[in-house]
Amino acid sequence: MNEETNGYILPASRMPSTVVAPAMGQMSGLLGGQPLRRPVQKQLDRDIEQFTANTILVIYRQQAEQGLARMQAQANYELARFTEQAEAELATMHETGRGQIADAALVQVAATGALADSIAKANPMIAPQAFKIVEAQATGAAIALMRW
Repeated sequence: MNEETNGYILPASRMPSTVVAPAMGQMSGLLGGQPLRRPVQKQLDRDIEQFTANTILVIYRQQAEQGLARMQAQANYELARFTEQAEAELATMHETGRGQIADAALVQVAATGALADSIAKANPMIAPQAFKIVEAQATGAAIALMRW
């Protein structure tokens, strides 16, 4: 809200800077009631046009900055979503790989166990060593899976 004081208009206290300008009714009194000369009028017109152009540039710059801020926020949001989806897919692939390694380890231990059984039937003297090999392979596979 502006208040008029001694012929001047003062901006409200919440404005960023204080500018003192003559009130509209006081212009003729400041100029002595005489019409403006042509060069002065042209200079005032140029000044008004320059001021208008500068004001428009400031407004466009602010709008561009706001648009850029919105675009950056959207890009950050999309990047976060993409990262979250990628992490979920990576976790799924990790668990799938872990399952495949566990399956392969169980197949290998089962095959070694079957070989140990057939060796034990063919030569019972080396059966304890064959079963120790199977136990060692099973323990190694379990440790490898736990590390994975």
